[in-house]
Amino acid sequence: MSLFFSYSSADLYVKGHFHEYATVHREAKPLRIKATENNPRSTDSITIQYCHLSRDGNQFEFPDQAVLDSTKIIITTTALARFFHDMKLPENYFSHILIDEASQMLECEALMALGLAGKNTHVVLAGDHMQMGPKLFSVRQDKCSEHTLLNRLFYYYQAENSDIAKQSRIIFNENYRSTKDIVDFVSTHFYVGKTDVIKARGNVPPHPHQHALQFHHVRGECCLDPTSMSWFNAEQILRVVDIVQGIMKEWPQEWGDKDPESVCVLSQGRQVLEIRQRLRLLGLSDFTVENADNVQGKQFRVIVISTVHTKDSLLETDRTCLEFFNDMRVLNTVMTRAQSQIFVVGDAAALSCQQFGMCWRLWRSYIEDCIHKESAYDITLDSLKQDLLEISELCRSEDEDSCDSESTTSEIPDTEDPILQELLDESKDINVALTEEGLFPVFQHEQFVSSVSNQTAEVDEEQLLTNSSTHKHCELFKESFDRAYARPLDEPSIRIEIKGRKNIGQAFPGDK
Repeated sequence: MSLFFSYSSADLYVKGHFHEYATVHREAKPLRIKATENNPRSTDSITIQYCHLSRDGNQFEFPDQAVLDSTKIIITTTALARFFHDMKLPENYFSHILIDEASQMLECEALMALGLAGKNTHVVLAGDHMQMGPKLFSVRQDKCSEHTLLNRLFYYYQAENSDIAKQSRIIFNENYRSTKDIVDFVSTHFYVGKTDVIKARGNVPPHPHQHALQFHHVRGECCLDPTSMSWFNAEQILRVVDIVQGIMKEWPQEWGDKDPESVCVLSQGRQVLEIRQRLRLLGLSDFTVENADNVQGKQFRVIVISTVHTKDSLLETDRTCLEFFNDMRVLNTVMTRAQSQIFVVGDAAALSCQQFGMCWRLWRSYIEDCIHKESAYDITLDSLKQDLLEISELCRSEDEDSCDSESTTSEIPDTEDPILQELLDESKDINVALTEEGLFPVFQHEQFVSSVSNQTAEVDEEQLLTNSSTHKHCELFKESFDRAYARPLDEPSIRIEIKGRKNIGQAFPGDK
């Protein structure tokens, strides 16, 4: 007998692969176990065929061993797996235990299922450690995936030299959900910095006339809801409504029949409730509106993201808990829910300013990509640079150093992620720099022409790049109006401190 556990998407697997399997192998009909407090009426017609119900069919029941003996595949959650321990099942009762989304669950949850394993049981942990991780309060959010059984198992096998250990680390690099432009962006900016490492294999149709990535610059005004203590932005809500209406109006035939439920609007806090209420008033309640935490394991034709905050509200609030600005794994999760198109509504300067979070490089790259593809609205590169300059002046350090001191270099630790590195086995010549700012690659941005000193003489660029003894080709990171540091592109572990407004000149964050 084999046992299949799914943490968050068991219904998806029943309706997909297992439904096809059971159609061919009638004698191996899977058993889906659901919590008894759930209402069968809220379960779709395909899933209900595999569930264990009471005699009257009005509620779910937990099966006894006789029911378990009659099936070969059991699908449930790790939380419900704890009830199997009370049944005193024979040792090695389950030949296989498979845990999906293993990098998203707490270790104690996974152990409720793994405690059923015998000496002859095969265990498979599957998941993506670069997507939304478990909520841990004892470690930094970007370190959460290091405290999962999936990562521990990977590191354990990596330390072993046997052929079995090498064969037990399996990394998939093919995406069947999203269209090519989305997969390329995700591969470059969330994984290994190379567009073709993760390959789009699903032949998912893009929009025939629009770029897959869209950005709408809407600043608006953020208001704090005193009840939930979360923010909402009325002007962004209006733009979201216009976008979803436009999606339905320009729905291409390549996507099949119009399906409002496959258009998902994502946001956080009070903004979710405000968007739902606005769509309901307009008779558009069929659209899916969710918190970003509730879409893991799901997919939608189009994702619309409202980031809510502006540069003004970010100066007034605690920015550490804003996942759209600080948690790359959350962004990776929500963007990879999209099959054909992603819309982002937000304040371009707030998103791409390094003072407002750890995800600014990603947002800067996303916005610039949209500008180049002419899929960005109400924003240009020049206006973005001007906004970033204004924010830099506002965020100037209180303990500003008025003297122009010499630049210094210092070593900072370079963090490597072996799981990501393994994706590059076929491209060993690629050097991926992973930093403490989220464990993600250093992104390549539009090269702005900047003046970093008072020198006016023109210097040959090729000479600068080849003469490594006197010059370094770097990317600039501004900490305040008079303090910054440069990171050499060929030696990302080096940090060159730059102090004094004179030495920084008119440079912008991200300049080369």
